[in-house]
Amino acid sequence: MRAVHPRGRVPLARRNLLAEPRRLAAGVAGIGLALMLILLLGGLWAGIQAQSSQYVDATGAALWVLPPGTRTLFAEGTQLPTSTLETVRNTPGVDWAAPAWGQYAILNLHDRRAAVVLIGSAPGQPGGAWALARGRAPVADDEVAIDRVLAAKHALGLGDRLAVADRGYRVVGITR
Repeated sequence: MRAVHPRGRVPLARRNLLAEPRRLAAGVAGIGLALMLILLLGGLWAGIQAQSSQYVDATGAALWVLPPGTRTLFAEGTQLPTSTLETVRNTPGVDWAAPAWGQYAILNLHDRRAAVVLIGSAPGQPGGAWALARGRAPVADDEVAIDRVLAAKHALGLGDRLAVADRGYRVVGITR
């Protein structure tokens, strides 16, 4: 004997869902995995945005002056003329102005590649290394401070030499 729905309608959707439990479980698992992937990518993107703005936030600069045509702060490795820096410093309302230079680079460390952002600054002026965990800020052209994650991943410490392009730098600081 066949059961009849109290209102005379057949619960087709429920019957289709429950007819093949494995297909239902696979569908629910697929939707769950898709949602998990979306949340994971959202978290990664938020982390990338936070890390990429960390330098800008740490300098405390209210305004960045870049050459015409520059699309991003460090991608082009561009540099302003010294006369522009002096013009900015002499502008009324400007408390300070300091040069900074940045460039994305791929370093070859112990036969492994590492994507890094190289940041150059004038010693003793804003824009240099901050939040030092060990060591000191660089004061000479052949000195560098590196991030603790890079140092740990590639077994680099204070006093070690780091090759960047055709130059060598001595690690004098490890930053947080």
